[in-house]
Amino acid sequence: MKPSTGFSRRTPGPSYERSDNVEAGLGNTPARKIWSDLMSALLNFFRSEHAQRAFAEVRAEGRAEARAETRVEVRAESVLRVLNTRGLEVTAEVRERVRACKDPDLLDTWLDRAVTASRTEELFIDG
Repeated sequence: MKPSTGFSRRTPGPSYERSDNVEAGLGNTPARKIWSDLMSALLNFFRSEHAQRAFAEVRAEGRAEARAETRVEVRAESVLRVLNTRGLEVTAEVRERVRACKDPDLLDTWLDRAVTASRTEELFIDG
């Protein structure tokens, strides 16, 4: 049997090895040539400059979303920390409401209120 012409030698990994297994299983048939050509075209696409730019954009968007989510989580925990530090009662409902909030502006408002509130309920006045 002729050695595989797939792309696992150029790009190792489980999915590429499966591709080679499929190619080897096709034997010396026209289907093997079609499979090999398809896999080469696919690999060339993913190596293309266009694809690399698209992947980079998606990764950048994912990182930006993760940073935004982290900032919101930190704000929520800051609100709860101020309330706890000030000795105000933080019920499970208050904790859940603060942690569920995804609006950074509202969390900033609550953080400002947490500094001066005499009761945790005062955080949620008008919002």
